[in-house]
Amino acid sequence: MNPTGMQRVFGKVVEGLRSFRGLTQAALAESAGVSTAAISRLEKGESNPTLTTLLGLAKGLDLTPAELLEAYQVGLEGAEKSLAMHGPEKGSGDFFDFTWITAAAAGVLGGLAVFMSTRK
Repeated sequence: MNPTGMQRVFGKVVEGLRSFRGLTQAALAESAGVSTAAISRLEKGESNPTLTTLLGLAKGLDLTPAELLEAYQVGLEGAEKSLAMHGPEKGSGDFFDFTWITAAAAGVLGGLAVFMSTRK
């Protein structure tokens, strides 16, 4: 998966975890020590978090940094599995192709549902 795709998957993971926790972007931003705009850009896959931001996100999501990275890995695997079922014959394979984005998002959220069912 290309770097843009990886950023988008991470953004979907953060968005999914934030929603699961019942947090607004503003509430997560405050507890993570970043701006609401930074959370928005991150969730859209438009930015790459620094280590400081990653640590703040984990704290704000009530996870350890390792758990946040594990959630990302689960989301990435879910996206790749979902994408494997939507090969080039169903879309261009470009991350900006709607079919690709939809399949990746579904895979990420499916993986997160399993991940979060085992967490507090």
